[in-house]
Amino acid sequence: MLNAFLLFFITSLSTSVYSATIIDTIIVGNTPQGIDINSQINKVYTANIHDDTVSIIDGSSDDVSATITVGMSPEYLASNPETNKVYVSNNADDTVSVIDGTNNNLLKTISGISNPYDISVNPVTNKIYVSESGNASVNTVYVIDGSTDVIKGTITVGFGPTGIAVNPLTNKVYVSNTIEGTVSVIDGSNDSLIDTIIVHSGPTNPLPGNDGIAVNSVTNKVYVANSIANSITVIDGDNNEIIETITGFQGPRQIAINSDTNRIYVANTAGNTVSIINGINNNILETITVDNNPFDITINPLTNKVYVTTTSGNGKVFVISDEIIENNPFSLNFISAIDGNGQPVANVTGETTSTSITFTFAVTGDENDIPNFECTLDGVIVVDCLNLNLNQNLATITLNNLNPGNHIFELRTIDTTTGEIRTLSYIWKTLPVNQQHICDAAFPNIDELWPPNHDTRTITILGINNDDDNNYSLSITKVLQDEPTQINPGDNSPDAAIINKDLVQLRAERDGNGDGRVYHIQFTVSNQSRDICNGEVIVNVPHDQNKDAIDSGAIFDSTLS
Repeated sequence: MLNAFLLFFITSLSTSVYSATIIDTIIVGNTPQGIDINSQINKVYTANIHDDTVSIIDGSSDDVSATITVGMSPEYLASNPETNKVYVSNNADDTVSVIDGTNNNLLKTISGISNPYDISVNPVTNKIYVSESGNASVNTVYVIDGSTDVIKGTITVGFGPTGIAVNPLTNKVYVSNTIEGTVSVIDGSNDSLIDTIIVHSGPTNPLPGNDGIAVNSVTNKVYVANSIANSITVIDGDNNEIIETITGFQGPRQIAINSDTNRIYVANTAGNTVSIINGINNNILETITVDNNPFDITINPLTNKVYVTTTSGNGKVFVISDEIIENNPFSLNFISAIDGNGQPVANVTGETTSTSITFTFAVTGDENDIPNFECTLDGVIVVDCLNLNLNQNLATITLNNLNPGNHIFELRTIDTTTGEIRTLSYIWKTLPVNQQHICDAAFPNIDELWPPNHDTRTITILGINNDDDNNYSLSITKVLQDEPTQINPGDNSPDAAIINKDLVQLRAERDGNGDGRVYHIQFTVSNQSRDICNGEVIVNVPHDQNKDAIDSGAIFDSTLS
């Protein structure tokens, strides 16, 4: 895994000064190559290519807590912190192993992926992307549905795909194609190729040897490791343009990013070092000497520990502490988010029908300690950002005229001395005020029961537009009719039975002396957090075929005898 992304949102920030030091070495399996971390449970995973195992490291003690046998020649792995699953690419037997991170058991082996190489997870969409081994004849990325762990499709990219990185906030996937020296950009919403970026190199080496790739989800910058050109290419994820090429590396292979601190870590295989880059100005801050050909790298942003695999020697993983040596006294914390109706809105899962929201922050520190900062709403700078009042230690900002849809509010601070960027993020969804149109679109699969032979027919409600974004659920709540359930001797009852939340059985029966029967099927549509709307569909039993019954009103409960 080239770039581990932990889906969490910072609700407080402060500025700090760091110093990186090797604090431990861990002996794992034979030739650890890929490495990734689940920061939420503080577990580190290494793919040991020469003994077909995955080592699991307890991040609190940095000891190996378990070893799992997987497929042949595991190259890379990726952890999904939302599902607590680990995906391992087994290059020699064309499989991907799925590990349950809760109990360290092997859940499943996915076959049918030719020479799987690098692997990356989008924890928001629960999709897993796997590159085919980077040689001249292949140009395929496989897509796995994380809910079923089944291959759902393939994407054609450039030749020689190696590294893969995902930005979950933009739902973009980046693939480093070694053979042709390009980066493919994929739209994760439909898994289609939308752009190809040429990674530049010098005239003596037309191919830069681009392999490892990583994304800073906060700054939306993409970093590509060029092992032949000894450089890092920096790409602007907003427009897919190359910003800069950073030099001064020795065989850079893989990259890890701490989006919280905006520090980029590069494993230099040829130089036996790890370089640390300042993400604000792309300067190399320091270089740490390790040994045994460092290969892959990952970081726990909660502990500021960096883990580096080495492919020579006796299976070492180096642990680097990017330690805070000075805490500046400035801090800023989310206190509350209140909508225009006076109701709290939760981070990530919050929904509101209000078109405004007010954020309150607590501010501590002297005025001289506060770095530069900016606010953005959905990526657009908010001009009237914050008027900090340090006398009250509180600051507020109100966002108005919010359109329906998902919103991201970010407060970014930039320490001009250290180059550190930290971002407070708040995500919520503004709902349309009137969503009755969702229920109004419903209709029954059968709207007329004929002949009136007293048999029951199964009715389902159609027309509710349900997809991954809506996640609507329909529940039938009541069935009423305009005739009594017992009219003539020998009539059967009850006349309706709700057999599932969206299925009901209705009796094909009506009063022979009347004007037909009308059933009113009432229902509620909801999503995971709230009811959306109430609706009703009509099914009639006409007195005469092909002639609608006359509705006398929803009077009688069809489910009662």
